[in-house]
Amino acid sequence: KQNFPEEENHTIVWEDSLNSFYFDFIEDFTLDLNGSLHRYVNAQSFAFRGTINENFGYSLTTSLIAVRGDTIFRRQDPILKDAWSKEQGGKVLFDRTGGEIAYQFPYIDFRLAQQQVYWGVGESGSLFLSDYPEQYSYLGLSANWSWGTFSFMHGKLLSEQTTDSIAGQPVQPDKWIAAHRLEITPF
Repeated sequence: KQNFPEEENHTIVWEDSLNSFYFDFIEDFTLDLNGSLHRYVNAQSFAFRGTINENFGYSLTTSLIAVRGDTIFRRQDPILKDAWSKEQGGKVLFDRTGGEIAYQFPYIDFRLAQQQVYWGVGESGSLFLSDYPEQYSYLGLSANWSWGTFSFMHGKLLSEQTTDSIAGQPVQPDKWIAAHRLEITPF
């Protein structure tokens, strides 16, 4: 039941005065053409999110993704960058799972998450990381006032393999990110 027409549509909705639960099934199909080359992506996503009381929120999204098409063009799809994937029978298969738990204190929001983070825009894409960042684990804090917001995050990125090896296995060194952001809204 939608009490207000501007509400989002969901596959399953449950709400009471302080608690909520939303479930969505998303089927996504993308076709890219470049001259005679083609690739298409098919993804099924299951998204759960909700709140418990006024202060605790959670979300979980898992996606099963297949990329098909011409071999070289298929492997160049930006969503495959840094993804753990498997090539099988003319398609590339991978999954992506992320989520977040958040707690809102009176003056500070705390979140522990595994998801993509976008900060900023630029002429050639996002100024922070890239337009297609892989999901990564992070701890975030933010404080909001009437005149602005302060955000902090500390996370672990997916690193690239080095040419070094230990017992014949490639080395993937730790790669961390820390960010501080102050937004001021004077008016």
